[in-house]
Amino acid sequence: MALKAGLTFEQARARRARRDRVRRTLRHGILLTWTFFIAFPIFWMVSTSFKDSGEWVAWPPHWLPEAPTLHNYAQIFAFRSIDPSLSRQAAEQAFSIWKGLGDALLVCTTAALLALLLGAALAYSISRFQVGGRYFRHTILTIRMIPPIVVAISVLIYYAILIPYATSGVLGTRISLFDTYIGLILIYTAITLPFVIWMMLTFVDEVPYTLEHAARLMGASRITVIRRIVLPLVASGMVVTFLFV
Repeated sequence: MALKAGLTFEQARARRARRDRVRRTLRHGILLTWTFFIAFPIFWMVSTSFKDSGEWVAWPPHWLPEAPTLHNYAQIFAFRSIDPSLSRQAAEQAFSIWKGLGDALLVCTTAALLALLLGAALAYSISRFQVGGRYFRHTILTIRMIPPIVVAISVLIYYAILIPYATSGVLGTRISLFDTYIGLILIYTAITLPFVIWMMLTFVDEVPYTLEHAARLMGASRITVIRRIVLPLVASGMVVTFLFV
């Protein structure tokens, strides 16, 4: 490498070394700053979890608990039975994390399984019968991009007013999905279904149609083809999709 006029080899090497040190220092400084902004909230949450209620609002703030306590964890993980007759405020005070985890597991698992079953069936129909035209697959995915808050008012009216009104006229009794497990499961299923269909389409398309055609020539029904050929081949894709949703 040619050296600039008036610089010896040692001077050029020293200048390059200083430049490298400056770059390394700046790079490390940026990384340390970024690490601080990421790690500090985590540190603050962990530290606060061991404080009593008086230290939460202390000023100046206590970075570390003065008298560490496990009372907060004991309150959260305590087993409690919530009386349905309690007021909302009393029920919130008697909240148990186990009840919340159980509800979340029930709702999310049921919604994911329901969306997977419906999505797999719809994906097979779209893949094999070319439903909706060329751009229909992309349209399905764009539905998933709609913010849930946009349809919140419509769902509230549907659950709290329209369904009770319709059931009272047909069945003679008012049935409301508002504030029920079934209503929540249906909402989560509807939100997740477009993504499930889009993912399952990629797996169903990989199944060779010649296998299905050969089975149909041998007398197998459509249900038999799906049960004996398609489902075993897309089983791994269904597991992946279930884990994603």
